[in-house]
Amino acid sequence: MSLVNPRKKLNPSLPHRNVPDAVNARARAVFRGNRLPWLLLAPSLIILAVFSFFPAMQTLRLSLFRANLVVGNEQFVGLGNFINLLSSPVYRQVMVQTLIFVTLVVALGLFFALGLAFLASKPIAGAKFYRLMLIYPYALSPAIAGTLWLFLFNPEVGAVNSVLGQTFGIKPRWLDDPILAFGLVVAATVWKGLGYNIVFYLAALQNVPAEITEAAEVDGATPWQNFRRIVFPLI
Repeated sequence: MSLVNPRKKLNPSLPHRNVPDAVNARARAVFRGNRLPWLLLAPSLIILAVFSFFPAMQTLRLSLFRANLVVGNEQFVGLGNFINLLSSPVYRQVMVQTLIFVTLVVALGLFFALGLAFLASKPIAGAKFYRLMLIYPYALSPAIAGTLWLFLFNPEVGAVNSVLGQTFGIKPRWLDDPILAFGLVVAATVWKGLGYNIVFYLAALQNVPAEITEAAEVDGATPWQNFRRIVFPLI
């Protein structure tokens, strides 16, 4: 593999080619033959084939059979498995719950992330520390985050029920009630992903020209009007 020197004098006979394009074209890697590129790609292709493509093809093939993995028997049923799945009321209920879950997580996650990022973008004392704490939950592994929420909302010894019991005299059964458990999973998922969205919103908010917002404030715009009519459309 060889690289052409980009500082080499360009050919003046290229009237329709600007200098950056010509430099990029001349600095492009040139392989002498087809074996070296495939050799460099081989490790990645092997890993993808063994751990991604082959399992996916096996899953698709097994979906057309009624198989007993213990005995090793297989009976071809065609689309029978898919018909049974789509006609199952349990599957339809799961699909509806999944749709509700995804909608709530995406909507609430973006809403709270934008609001917190807008507050964290303000020039206040300790702003860097607050931003770090807002991003920190995303650094936790899902197992640690789930265990943390499990301990917090434990009906017997959880910190949340201890505070609610001493303050209001109630101790909800968070993990026993289907609605409370569903809401708890949604809240935990939103909390876990806040940091990821906050990073992008902070970057977008910091690129909003301060002159525009300051001019709006001089013209008498309220903070909400400034955010809704100027900041939000720009990000």
